[in-house]
Amino acid sequence: MKTKEKRRTLKREITLLTMATSFGALVLFGTVMIVMFFVFFRGDIKEDMENILHGTLKTCEDKMQFIQDGAVMIRHNTTLKDFFDADWTDRAEMEKQLSYSMELFSDRNMTDRQLPFVTSVCLFNKKDEYVKEHYYPMTVSAARMKELSYLEMMRDFRKTKERYQMASGADEINLCFRVYGDAMEELGICVIGIARQGAEDIFDEISNYSHGNWIVTDQNRNILISGEKGKAADELNSLDMNFSGEKRIGGASALCESKSLGFGTYAGVSVGMDNIYVILKPTMATFFAVVFLALIFIGAAMFGISLRFTRPLKTLADNLKAFGKKDLDVRMEDSSISEIHEISLIFNEMAERIQYLIEQVYEKQLLAARSQTKYLQAQINPHFQFNILSMFSIRAKLAGNEELYKGLQAFSGLMRGKIFREKEIRIPVSEEMELVEFYLYLQKSRFEDQLSYEILYGSEEVKNFKIPRLLIENLVENAVSHGIEPKSGKGTVKISIFQQDESLHIVVEDDGVGYEEKEETSQDDLESDTAHTHTGLANMRRLLEILYHDQYRMQVTGQKNIGTRAEIVIPAERGSSLCGK
Repeated sequence: MKTKEKRRTLKREITLLTMATSFGALVLFGTVMIVMFFVFFRGDIKEDMENILHGTLKTCEDKMQFIQDGAVMIRHNTTLKDFFDADWTDRAEMEKQLSYSMELFSDRNMTDRQLPFVTSVCLFNKKDEYVKEHYYPMTVSAARMKELSYLEMMRDFRKTKERYQMASGADEINLCFRVYGDAMEELGICVIGIARQGAEDIFDEISNYSHGNWIVTDQNRNILISGEKGKAADELNSLDMNFSGEKRIGGASALCESKSLGFGTYAGVSVGMDNIYVILKPTMATFFAVVFLALIFIGAAMFGISLRFTRPLKTLADNLKAFGKKDLDVRMEDSSISEIHEISLIFNEMAERIQYLIEQVYEKQLLAARSQTKYLQAQINPHFQFNILSMFSIRAKLAGNEELYKGLQAFSGLMRGKIFREKEIRIPVSEEMELVEFYLYLQKSRFEDQLSYEILYGSEEVKNFKIPRLLIENLVENAVSHGIEPKSGKGTVKISIFQQDESLHIVVEDDGVGYEEKEETSQDDLESDTAHTHTGLANMRRLLEILYHDQYRMQVTGQKNIGTRAEIVIPAERGSSLCGK
């Protein structure tokens, strides 16, 4: 048994289609927005990262410039010149001038977290005498230990010919540099203590980035301090001076920058390019959340819209089902939507029309049943009549009256063809011509020598073509009744049947009284013509229109006292005859 195919509902189709379209549009829109967002914001984020790298190095440069400015102030301080000349006695005044020159407590010496960059300054003359300044208060012993370490560091530096030198300690980075006079003569040596914590604070923002690395080196590219030791620090140290661009640092693509800071120091910083995606990640998550919420909203909206549009159609389907179950009174309600309103009107009009037609068909079936009964009853009388005719023709035959016998046989055959074959619409030409010959025999017997006829076939094949029953018989009957019979004297009827191309030509001519030819404008003219063209021709034309539509031609021409010519052209067809009431 064939299983019933499960069909999808229109509501489901509209919802799925609209949601798929909306989802596709959102995905396309989202993809375009992501690409545009990434293209535009990637450049902005990269620029921000470059600004951070550049700003960090600029801060380092400013701090080293702070030291350089202090060295210039020391060089031009006239009071400290006495110290360098070893012509001094007031230590407090000298240390006051040193503090004034270095400005350890100024904002320039502070990092973002308010940590000092330079924590100690110790100034030596050529006699190894010194004055000092410390940012943080110290005990006497701690200060003495620091000053002794600075003294040893100064003595080691003095043995070299370098202008400056840096060394890295546990808590601070020490910078030693020579102080020169106006004539570039050496006045003394200054030792600076740079707090490691303060230096690291400058690079704190770099360290917060993924793959954020930084280093500070001396003039010999020895790493003094770095954010991460190992391969990343070495790769940063290998960068060219004042480099800016992308490199692979620590196995990851990174944005890098390096710069000379002063006193021979060099700093390099880098942040991973993956930070662009890390920074964009929250924004993208927000964007996807908005898209997801938009999908939920669109889905709910599409469901509501599909319900609004499919509800009238579902009502229509239910009404059609009810209508199919013979509930002919079902009607659709009106709708404010124009298209649904039109559907409702058409459905209601169709239902009313169908209901009316069903009632009409039912009434016609009753009439047809009554007519069929009357027809069957009417068949009883013709059977009786033909039986009587057969009896008389047999008696005429037995009595030796051959002429009467043939007349009764012809009349019986003619009536039988007209009455008992009325269900046949088309019959062969040969059978039609039998009826014609019966009719002509009877009329010839009636008029004797006044009537003669001639039958011509274009070929034997035309006898097998199908034509409407009584088509030729009616033409011949018209020719005899309205052409030959009114004529005084002899008359001839000529019947020609022939095939030309794919058409069958039937021509019936008589040399009777003819008629005044006039233009036939309508079928009503044929019916109202009381002379030669009468109701039979109009009925014949209607029959041909029903059977052949516009594929036939019927022409009747005549001339008064000359005769009449009727020609019918129909499609040449063989095959079985069509039957009907």
